[in-house]
Amino acid sequence: MSDPTVKKVVTNEANYWDTFYAHKFTVSVPSQFCCLTAIEAPKTRPFVEFGCGNGRDSMYMATQGFR
Repeated sequence: MSDPTVKKVVTNEANYWDTFYAHKFTVSVPSQFCCLTAIEAPKTRPFVEFGCGNGRDSMYMATQGFR
């Protein structure tokens, strides 16, 4: 990364997410979309979550019997 502007943006992004995930927060409350999916999706089909964030939706789906 030779462009100082790009380096600054990447550093700011990294600092933001490092700070965000450094704080303790609960992963026990799934997103509304996840709850809807858990109700509507067949449990016989594999569940793949992209953009997992803190994993709260993956954890919830696992407790609901999805694989």
